Amino acid sequence: MDVYIPEFDESNLSEHLITLGSPLRVPSYAFPSWRIAGNELKLRSESEESYDSEWKSGSPRQMQYVTDTTMRAGYGDFPQLLREETAKSVSEMVRKEKERVAILDIGAGVSTVVLFDGLNENDKNRVYLTLLEPSEEKVEDAARELNERGASYKVIVGKDLDIPYKIRPESQNIITAVASIHHHAYLDRPFRIIYDAIKRNGSFITADWHNSMWEHPERVYRFLQEFDWPGKEQDLKDFKNAYMKGIDPAPKLTGIEEYTNDMIRTFWKNWIDVRKEAMEKGEFDSRDDIWMLEGHRPVEGYAEEMRRIGFEIEDIYQLLPDSRLLMRITAKKS
Repeated sequence: MDVYIPEFDESNLSEHLITLGSPLRVPSYAFPSWRIAGNELKLRSESEESYDSEWKSGSPRQMQYVTDTTMRAGYGDFPQLLREETAKSVSEMVRKEKERVAILDIGAGVSTVVLFDGLNENDKNRVYLTLLEPSEEKVEDAARELNERGASYKVIVGKDLDIPYKIRPESQNIITAVASIHHHAYLDRPFRIIYDAIKRNGSFITADWHNSMWEHPERVYRFLQEFDWPGKEQDLKDFKNAYMKGIDPAPKLTGIEEYTNDMIRTFWKNWIDVRKEAMEKGEFDSRDDIWMLEGHRPVEGYAEEMRRIGFEIEDIYQLLPDSRLLMRITAKKS
């Protein structure tokens, strides 16, 4: 067998509560904890296919659901906070440049508009933006707004792994990725591709969600125990048999790590309510569903892989005072 992925039928769960998605979406180093094994090339391919299934066909409403959920949780607009913090860093970098600045925004859309609006007025005519986004529908609104602002830009429908086929090597002064890197289980390839597309002395900024909830199935199992849905007892039994049989218990967490995970659990509790209400109103499009299991990991996982590729980490910034859920990393290609 080239690849072993435990099977769990989540149709009953997703119909009534939430969509888990494939365990191939969790951080690759957590695969053994999820009983995933086999040929790495196939695992990488199938993992990326799983992310394509979620995001490629989504509409702008999909991203709005994330904002709706963080607002419902009482957190404020987390997606906008990530965008604004990225825009601040970009504005400072552009101000220091004397020539034309090429900026590639991965997972483009609202983030690109916020980035452009955050530039000093004297710098806006020196910037050329490339918007890279797998969903054509999502990027249309951003393109229209950039047109109205007189920005210089182009749109490429694709994802970061497509960069070698669509972007010239060492052609970008700055590359940004707002809440997009966590769509990868494996980080080495996307970070290498980004590194190769940046000019010497250019910069990479990633602002993302970070937590350790998806590193171990036991954490997901205990979280699901808090809810009720038809068939819960059998679903949990099947989940346990699929993912937890013969697996050691999840490592214990303390302090800020556990609080960070509690925040992401609160997010998903509120998403369940937002999703249910949209369904009851007949407004929910299954293409815009958001799936629980993702490649989120503590920020050190990003920094370690970026250093291994060759980036020099300049700054790791914690956006929230008591939690490491939202973090921004600024790195340079020497």
